[in-house]
Amino acid sequence: MIPPRPSRQLHPQQGLALLVLVVFLMLSGVLFLLTATNLEDHNSGRTIRSQKALDLAKQSLLAYAVTYGDTHSTAPGFLPCPDEGNTTEGTYLGSCGNKNVSQLGKLPWKTLDMTPIRDGQGECLWLAVAGTFKNNPKNGLLNWDTPGLFDVYSPSASQQIAGPSPLDRAAAVIFSPGWPLAAQSHAATGSVPACGGNYTASNYLDSEGNLNNAVISPVANSVSSFLFATDSNLTPTDSDRFNDRIAYITAKELFDRIEHRKDFYSHISSMLHYTADCVAAYGNGSHHLPWAAPVSLSDYASDTSYADQTNLLGGRIAFNLTASNQTGSSQGQGQGQGQGQGQGQGQGQGQGQGQGQGQGQSGGGTTSSLITVCPGNPLAEQWRQNWKDQIFYAVADAYAPPTGTNCASGHCLSVNGQGQFAAVLIFSGRRLAALTQNRDTTGDKGMTRNYLEDNNLAAVDLASGRGNFTSAAASTTFNDIVMCIKSTGGTFSVDENCNP
Repeated sequence: MIPPRPSRQLHPQQGLALLVLVVFLMLSGVLFLLTATNLEDHNSGRTIRSQKALDLAKQSLLAYAVTYGDTHSTAPGFLPCPDEGNTTEGTYLGSCGNKNVSQLGKLPWKTLDMTPIRDGQGECLWLAVAGTFKNNPKNGLLNWDTPGLFDVYSPSASQQIAGPSPLDRAAAVIFSPGWPLAAQSHAATGSVPACGGNYTASNYLDSEGNLNNAVISPVANSVSSFLFATDSNLTPTDSDRFNDRIAYITAKELFDRIEHRKDFYSHISSMLHYTADCVAAYGNGSHHLPWAAPVSLSDYASDTSYADQTNLLGGRIAFNLTASNQTGSSQGQGQGQGQGQGQGQGQGQGQGQGQGQGQGQSGGGTTSSLITVCPGNPLAEQWRQNWKDQIFYAVADAYAPPTGTNCASGHCLSVNGQGQFAAVLIFSGRRLAALTQNRDTTGDKGMTRNYLEDNNLAAVDLASGRGNFTSAAASTTFNDIVMCIKSTGGTFSVDENCNP
């Protein structure tokens, strides 16, 4: 008898178990896919929120710098010191570090008239400000040739995305710190009610190789380097060791915004006119105009470096006038009886209605600084301080020390081939790429061709003091602004249009 074959039909309970197992595996796979997708979406959302926070902070800092002159009655371009935890949260102490030394801290959101700006992880942002751009203490010379002090590198550190030229370097770097990594702690160590946490940079900002976002150079005018982790929230292996995201403002970007203000060139014209008024006032006190300062200087931020040089008829505008005074003589008008003191342009011994030599505040020939005879215009003076390296000057030999005469001998200056002017002032304008003008190094700054164009280049360098200057509309090859000083009846005055 043949035994019966075993049935191939599964027991109903076995079939049900297998079905449950299959369904479970399918659901697990779907759940894994959904979890991975949700995690990616969540990470992407954090990235978007971090980027929006960085963009908002950047635009707020740009607005602060572009309108700084309006809110502080000075020239624009300055950035706020960071919040370093030594004052009310969200503000800066008012002075941060030494002159030209960069600073690192949290973003001063309250100073920017904002609430705390947080990244995708809920952390408040951090800020590094270049010493050349911080608002206190100021560097003494902030304009479109002022260099940034921060290099920024791509995630692999193989590409420099801010730098290497000084104008392409960052004036400010904003950090989104992300979540704390190993050995970092965001625990509160003091009273930080809004942002929480602490002010230890290494607890928030990361390092990779020889680049450390938590370290900034303590040396004046020294360059610091930072690393930009573009994919930090989407690459867990990278984020385990580095997750800072960055936004930055270059020096060029900042002054592009400032130059596009409708009133920018009005301020430049007012500043140049004010400086020309100073020169005219000196001449009216001394009866001659001062010599020029050399084009090449040791320190372009200090007024005392702009010292006049004997027999130098063209160069930069001079503010230290020792040489011009030594060769000239200044007579102060005095009234007095007998040997009494005489009052007027100067103080000195006078007899009757006689002349008396002495020092007079409005007498150009006896003042050591051009600024002491300038008309009262505090805002124009603030602009002059920050833009003085852009001003050039030439004096006609007929009006140079020791005594000014007149243009009858033909020893004067002309503009576009016309006129007889006692002096010419020139605002150099922004460096022109078409002429490969460069002002990055001290050597670059000592060359007139990196500032002036057309006839102005040769006329300023001309030793005779009888040059012909050019005034024209701005173009890709010319952007000098020319203003003249003329003498009428022995009185010096400013002619901003250089009318013949």
